Amino acid sequence: MRASTNRSVPFCGRTRPKTPIPWRPPSAAGPGAGFTTGEPWLPLVGDAENLNAETQAGDPRSTLALTRRLAALRGATPALQTGEQVVLDGGDDLLAWVREQDGDRLLAVVNFAAAPVPVDLGDGVPAAATLLLSTDPDRGDGAVDLGGLVLAAGEGVLLRL
Repeated sequence: MRASTNRSVPFCGRTRPKTPIPWRPPSAAGPGAGFTTGEPWLPLVGDAENLNAETQAGDPRSTLALTRRLAALRGATPALQTGEQVVLDGGDDLLAWVREQDGDRLLAVVNFAAAPVPVDLGDGVPAAATLLLSTDPDRGDGAVDLGGLVLAAGEGVLLRL
């Protein structure tokens, strides 16, 4: 019995998450993109030239950089590790919650809408906060007026109250 040489693998069920992680640009590392020295059985993500660990590690706006900032913030902030969590009513498109421990209060808000959404959490939160992290790399940091906060489509923020 001969092994099949058909390299087209349909993406169904759980196949897509099992594609190889491109560690380096294929143009520099070859067809295995640093995942393997050979050719991987499953195809790499279509934009492996840009969506690889090496390229993202050097880009402060990348998903990898955001993940590292979030992990460092969680590691340095006890309220994010073991703080009490209270879910707030953010409306249909917002998920909002407060994490608190030893007087440190953090507010997380995520916009699941495909359009910008103003944040209105009622009287349960103060009028001002300090932005610690946003998924939008263009959002400035520092003081935030919660009464005028609008989250971009798909944006999430972490604020210190």
